[in-house]
Amino acid sequence: AALDRLFADALDSCDVLLLSGGSSKGTKDYVRSALARVPGAEVHFHGIAIAPGKPTMFAEAGGLAVLGVPGNPAAAAVVFTLFG
Repeated sequence: AALDRLFADALDSCDVLLLSGGSSKGTKDYVRSALARVPGAEVHFHGIAIAPGKPTMFAEAGGLAVLGVPGNPAAAAVVFTLFG
């Protein structure tokens, strides 16, 4: 529910949304499941072939760019340097 509210607020006030953590596979993937509830949202990629950083995600929702980086600080720094 918190992510649903975050996406609703971000659609109204942001151009880019950077999220750290919450993007994984299976039941721990909170970000992708919340994005799926945003009308018109499209995940362009989820999962990249680097380590650390595999659960990286990029999506768009209502004109909002969404970059999901891993929750591990080192992985987040690597991914943000490459994709942010």
